[in-house]
Amino acid sequence: MKKFIKYLFLVFLGIIGAFIIAEILMQIIKPPMLFDKAKHCNYDTSIFESSTDSMDFFRYLYVDIYDDYFKLAGNLYRIKRIGPFFPDLKRNQTFTKIKKTDTTRIFIAGESVAEFYAVEILKHTLQQDMPDKNFEIINAGTGSYESYRIKRVVKEILKHQPDYIVIMVGNNDGIFEPLEINYFPYKYKIFRTSYVLNRLSNWFVKRPYLNDEECMSFFQKNVLSIVKSAKNKSKLIFVTLPRSSFYFNIPFEENFPEINHSLSNDEKYKNRRQFLRNLPQKYPWVAIADYDAILNEIVHGDLGYNIFVDNEHYHSNMYRLVSRLISEQVLKKTLKIDADYILNLMKENDFEMQEYFINNYIEDENWYARGNYLKAYYVSEKLYKSDPEKFNYFIDKSFYSNNKLWICTAIHLLISNRKEKQALKYLNLFLSKNPDSYKGYVLKALVYYKLGNRKLSEECFDNAKKINPKNNFDLKYLDKFYKEKAI
Repeated sequence: MKKFIKYLFLVFLGIIGAFIIAEILMQIIKPPMLFDKAKHCNYDTSIFESSTDSMDFFRYLYVDIYDDYFKLAGNLYRIKRIGPFFPDLKRNQTFTKIKKTDTTRIFIAGESVAEFYAVEILKHTLQQDMPDKNFEIINAGTGSYESYRIKRVVKEILKHQPDYIVIMVGNNDGIFEPLEINYFPYKYKIFRTSYVLNRLSNWFVKRPYLNDEECMSFFQKNVLSIVKSAKNKSKLIFVTLPRSSFYFNIPFEENFPEINHSLSNDEKYKNRRQFLRNLPQKYPWVAIADYDAILNEIVHGDLGYNIFVDNEHYHSNMYRLVSRLISEQVLKKTLKIDADYILNLMKENDFEMQEYFINNYIEDENWYARGNYLKAYYVSEKLYKSDPEKFNYFIDKSFYSNNKLWICTAIHLLISNRKEKQALKYLNLFLSKNPDSYKGYVLKALVYYKLGNRKLSEECFDNAKKINPKNNFDLKYLDKFYKEKAI
C-alpha cells in the first residue's frame, strides 16, 4: 500500500513538474493563445493569429472585462480599458472624483456606436437647448461590447454620481458569443495567464452556443439588470436600434455600391427595439431616444436612412440627431424635428471640404474610402439640387475616367430621389464599361423591380448570379422585404 501511495505521489510530482516545464517553455516562446471560441462564433481571427498583436486582442476579448474600467490618478478618473481597433479614441476621457454641484454629469455607455460618439456634439446640443446649465459628458463606450459587458460597465459608472447614462446597446449580441466570452474558464486569472491551462480548457471545457431566441433572452436579462441597478441612482436614456433596410456598402477595394440587407437581422433589431421601447412604461427612470420612429416617417425607407455608414454605424451628422433626442429627454420637452431638420443634417458639412472635393476628387485617390463616399454623396446631392447641369457634367466626366466613387454616389442619389430611369441610363453605361460587376447588375435589378418590370429584374439577378454565385438577392427576396415593410 505504501509503495502504491509512493507511486501515486511520484506520478503527481511528475505531472506537476511536466506542467511547470511546459509552462516555462511556453512563457519563453510565447505561442498565440487559442481562439477557438471566437472561431466558433464565425469571427475571423486569422489577422490576429499571424500578428504580434494577437495576445492584445485575446486580452481585449476575454480578459479586460474583469478589470476595472476606470482608473483613479490623483483627483481624476481616466478610462483604463481601451479597445484594440481605435486605441487613441478615448485617451483624453477624464472626470473628477467629486462631481461639481452645478454640473449635470452624463455618461455614454455601449458598443462601437457609443465609442464613436464625440462628446462635443452632445455637449454642444445640450447647451444650445439649455444654455443656463453646465454639462459634463464622459464617453465610456467600447467597440465589440455586447449587453453583458455593457451591464458591467454601467455597474461601475453608477459609482461615479451620474445624472444620466446614455446607453447604446443591441447590435453586437449574438456576434460575440456572450456565454463563451464572459464565463469560465476566462473568469479566473490563472486560466487567462497560463498557456498550458489555456489549451487544456479549450480542449476539454465545452460551452453552449446561443441561438437567436436564447440570445434575445440573454439581451433582455442584461438590459433589465442595467435598468434595475440604476433605480434611485441615475436616469437612463436608451438609444434605439436602426431599422435594417436596403443600404449601400462601399468596400474599400471597389468603390461601387453593393446592396446589403438581412431579414434575420431586421427581425433581431425589431424585437430588441420593441423591448427597449416598452421599458419606460414600467420603469419611470428610463427614457428612449427613438430616432428610428422619426426617420421611418421622414426619410426614404427603400435604401436605408442615407445618413448611416451602414445600418449600424452613424455618420457624424447622425449623432447630432441622436443628441437632439437625448436633449429632449433631459429637457423633458418635445423639440422640433421635421423633414427640414433631417435634410439640413444630411447637408451639413465643411464648405471648404466640399469645394476641395468637387475640384479634386478625380485626381485624389485618397478619397477612395467608405467615409469619403458619404462626403461624395452630400456633395453630389448639393449639386443635384442647386446646379443640375454641373451635376450631369461631373457624372459624364466620371464615366470618362471610370471614377467609381462618383458614379456610385450619383446612382445612389438618383435612386433615392425616385429617378429610376435616369439611374438606369447610367447603370447601363457603367455595365458597358464594367461587364463583370455583379453589384451593378444587382442594383439594376432593384431599379427594374421598382419600375415594375419583373422580367428584366429577374434577368439582371440571373446575370449577377452567374458572376457571383454567392449573391443571395432575387425577386422572392425583394417581394418578401417589401411585403413585410408594408405590414
